[in-house]
Amino acid sequence: MEYDDRFSFVAPLAGKLYPVMASFDDGATELYLRQSHASSWFAFVDQYLAPLTAQSPFTFAPFPHHAARSFCVSMRWRASRIEAISLFADDRSLPSDRVIADEWIAGMSADDRDAYEAALGGVRSIGARPLHGWHAMLAWTLEADGTAHRAVSLRVPRF
Repeated sequence: MEYDDRFSFVAPLAGKLYPVMASFDDGATELYLRQSHASSWFAFVDQYLAPLTAQSPFTFAPFPHHAARSFCVSMRWRASRIEAISLFADDRSLPSDRVIADEWIAGMSADDRDAYEAALGGVRSIGARPLHGWHAMLAWTLEADGTAHRAVSLRVPRF
C-alpha cells in the first residue's frame, strides 16, 4: 500500500493494515485502518500501541477474540507527533451482548454505568434485537499524555 505525503508519517507504523478512512480536523490528521491478517488481540495491542507506550493501561473486558477483519486502529497526529491511538474490536470478535454488558461496566463510575445502561436500554426500546446484537464495536483509546478511555458503539434497530 502506498501512502501520499499526508500519511507518510504513519505508513511505517501501519504494517499490514489497510486504510479505511481519514479525517483532517484543526491541524490534526487521523487515519483509520483495518486488519486483514490473523493475529491475537494482545499481539494487535502490543504492535499498535507501541508508539505511545510499551505496556497497555487497559484491562480488556470483555476480551476480543480474533475474527478476520475485526480489529481496527486509528492514529491521530499533529506535526509528526502522535496524539492518540484507538483500538477497535467489532462485533465479529465480541462475545454475547450479555457478557459485554456485564463486563463493560466493571470498574465504571456510577454515573458512567448509568449512562451506558440508559443508552443500551434506549436502543433496546426502539425495536427488535438486530441480527448481530446490540454492541457493534468496542474502542479503547490511549492519548499521548497517558490518559486512557474507552467507548462502545451500539447498534440501532432498523424500522
